[in-house]
Amino acid sequence: MAQELRADPDELITLAVACLDAAGTLGGHYHAGLRDLTLPPDAFGNTGASPSTAYVAAEVHRFAEDALAAHVRIAEEDADGLLQAAFAYREADGWADQRLGNSRRAPA
Repeated sequence: MAQELRADPDELITLAVACLDAAGTLGGHYHAGLRDLTLPPDAFGNTGASPSTAYVAAEVHRFAEDALAAHVRIAEEDADGLLQAAFAYREADGWADQRLGNSRRAPA
């Protein structure tokens, strides 16, 4: 027999807020300073390896930017899913309270 899965909607909302805060912190730090870490090509000197080193540094920066944007997007999507689950639980509890009475989370 399958077990019932229950979650506290208030805790889901708290977790969603934490996900949004994390996304904002990651994005905020990037926009506040990490974006400016791109180095000019002449910062790598004038050796034969300088152009390729500058290219690799620019590529690493680009990939890091893409990865950070993906983390922010995922945290925001997770928050959305958590909020949807929280509201679904609240709606189900309200429905159960109307039909059966005394549901644990239904508003009075």
